[in-house]
Amino acid sequence: MNTGKMQVNNRSTGEGAPICVIAEIAGAHEGSMEKLTRLIDAAKTSSADAVKLQVYRADTLAVPSHPAYQLYRQLEYDEQQWERVMHYARSITLPVFADVFDDWGLHLMERYGAHGYKVHPTIVYEDELLALVAATKKPLLLGVGGVPPATIKKALKTIAEGGGQEITLIHGFQSYPTRPEDTNLLRIAALKETFGLPVGFADHVDADSHLALILPLVAVGCGAQLVEKHLTLDRSKKGPDYYSSLNPDEFSALVSSIRAVESVLGKRNVMSHAEEKYIDSIVRRIVAARSIESGDLISREKIAFKRVDGTGGLLPSQRFKVLHKKAKNNLNVDELITADKVESVRTGVFIAVRMKSTRLPKKAMIEIEGRTIIEHLIERVKAAKMADVIVVCTSTHPDDAVLVDVAKKAGVKWFAGSENNVMDRFLGAARQERVDMILRTTGDCPLTDPEHADKAIAQLAATGADYVRVVGMPLGAGCEVFTTKALAKAHSNAIDPAYSEYMSFYFWNNPDVFRIEELECDGTVRRPHYRLTVDVTEDLELMREIYGRLYHGGRVFPLTEVIALLDSNPDLAALNSQAKLRWRDDRELIDLLNKKTRLRPERSPD
Repeated sequence: MNTGKMQVNNRSTGEGAPICVIAEIAGAHEGSMEKLTRLIDAAKTSSADAVKLQVYRADTLAVPSHPAYQLYRQLEYDEQQWERVMHYARSITLPVFADVFDDWGLHLMERYGAHGYKVHPTIVYEDELLALVAATKKPLLLGVGGVPPATIKKALKTIAEGGGQEITLIHGFQSYPTRPEDTNLLRIAALKETFGLPVGFADHVDADSHLALILPLVAVGCGAQLVEKHLTLDRSKKGPDYYSSLNPDEFSALVSSIRAVESVLGKRNVMSHAEEKYIDSIVRRIVAARSIESGDLISREKIAFKRVDGTGGLLPSQRFKVLHKKAKNNLNVDELITADKVESVRTGVFIAVRMKSTRLPKKAMIEIEGRTIIEHLIERVKAAKMADVIVVCTSTHPDDAVLVDVAKKAGVKWFAGSENNVMDRFLGAARQERVDMILRTTGDCPLTDPEHADKAIAQLAATGADYVRVVGMPLGAGCEVFTTKALAKAHSNAIDPAYSEYMSFYFWNNPDVFRIEELECDGTVRRPHYRLTVDVTEDLELMREIYGRLYHGGRVFPLTEVIALLDSNPDLAALNSQAKLRWRDDRELIDLLNKKTRLRPERSPD
């Protein structure tokens, strides 16, 4: 069974297609061939898609005692008359649907070229006649007014078994006239849902009522895909079937209204061009909330959502296309930020390491559990998911060549630069690896925590800060991350870059120059009094104990296990508790750094 569109007058009707409008003539011709011809002309002139005729013989339609029997006799035509009628309809290219009530009428309409058939509720219980109608394989209109669902289902089964296709259910019934409250247009949607077929509406409301030209439009709004309406030449003469029949001018107006409603309804799940243009013009787009310099990270606070003149641009829901990326060029306030104006940010973990050490010589190459300290550190930072590249940043001093060999063996990048200027070394590595954000750690911190490294990188990307440091962690486990652009500014504006070994001070001491963010560590690892760096022999002793107890099978054990170990073994934590860190405990050095790491004020533009 084909449940889709049907062809009427060389065009499709049904779901998603124009509404099919059928002019129902019924008995309005009063048995006159001349009137029937004029009615067919009126249907054509009124732009009906088809005309529907009732083909019957009184003696097979009703018993003589039936109240309408004599009227049926008056209205019936013989075979020759029907031949003339069908020939005329073909001559003006108006398709004919026929109500048939017996096999005589069906064979007659087949012979003279009916386009399709209406299965009137009169014959819905007649399975033999239904099967004959179905066998024509022509479009069928199944009248279901007053027909129970179970009977509809059975009729459809008979039609399907007979080969019927292109079926449309027709809701509505004639009650001379039908009261508006009996129209029940909501049944249209129910029929569609229940039977999965197109549904039409045969309107029989009082034609003198203002609803006569409204109910068909409401039916269309309720999902009717076909409208059947009675047509007469002059309703005022009150001929047969005048109750719900429209005059030609009224019928023409109804067709025009239906076409207008079609354009209003549009198509399901399809927006008009005007609607698309409207939403495109009123939604807000992603623009720069402030001036953004080339290379700056695009954070949430640097973008705004505003209406713009014209169309185009990214929607707020597409902000992921620009956030946490960097600007290719300078962006002005309120300038559209599109995907082609930004580029991905590359993040590097830079390990500052040298063989030179006064208190614990060549500590980076000291072995713990079969691997050197620098190898343990590389292994841990490899677990950081947000790092694009790891770079061992060492110097050109001959003693540091061994560190380059370690980097190569570990499969990470390396850069050898200035012996004393760590900032310069980092900038050289950043240029080499095209890095935009740098997570800094040092070669004496083999317990750097990769989890908080990722959090620090994410914080910098999300906030657009210049510098982020994790606070509250054990010494040697934390990390800091900053933009390459901020590092370059610190280096170029440093009053005295000789202390770049302590590059963090160049950020901390210049909060008016840099936007600094502090990231609180998780409470499970918040132990700022623990010391997990390797600077003196006591540190090394503790590190050997930690790795000896936790480094089983070469796994990267989480920092939480280290904390749990120290918490439950205070004697271990006490091993290096008295060790001093120069930049934390040497008051004289701290004062010096606070003076020497200030930056020169930037010159104002001329």
